[in-house]
Amino acid sequence: MRNFNVDSNSFCNEVEKLSRKSVHIDFDFLRSSVVDSSTLFRDETVFNLMGLGIDDFVRLSITSWYIPEEIGILLRMDLEKKSKEYDYETRMLCEQLLISETHTLLFLLETKLWSSRDFFGNMLTSKTNLNKWFKLNTKSSKVVKAQRKRGYHDKGSRKSETKWRPKHDWLFTQWHYEMEAAEESLYDSKHFAVGFIT
Repeated sequence: MRNFNVDSNSFCNEVEKLSRKSVHIDFDFLRSSVVDSSTLFRDETVFNLMGLGIDDFVRLSITSWYIPEEIGILLRMDLEKKSKEYDYETRMLCEQLLISETHTLLFLLETKLWSSRDFFGNMLTSKTNLNKWFKLNTKSSKVVKAQRKRGYHDKGSRKSETKWRPKHDWLFTQWHYEMEAAEESLYDSKHFAVGFIT
């Protein structure tokens, strides 16, 4: 980290302290909601992470190591799926934060992406609030029954039988040529008659 002027133990303690402060929810209630609801796992994600920016992604990734393990694992799984929506460079950053707690802390210590002042002043502060990202994904799992109807509903799109032509008959080409020849003969006869009259 650029302009890093504290030892690694102090850094790790500060990251843990700020991460725990960034979430103020009842994890026991959240844990029971996740475990008791069988419909959550039918969807692609457990948490609703729509509109998650890269800054909040970094904050959630770090925080996921300091919340109860059951919730942290599910959150990291959802974050991993979310990371596939980002560009290649951002995905590489996201992967570094989801490997392990130790790897995350080492990465933060060695990275040149933020200075210590920027990281603790903007990225992870005592005012960080990540509660809104811990809302469960409530996609409707209601089965939509097909409505059974009688008759056709083509609304006049069916061609009349006089315009219908067979499509899979091997004689179709020959029949088509004969039909064109008959139309051309009729056209020539009509012009001949008009020329004869005038």
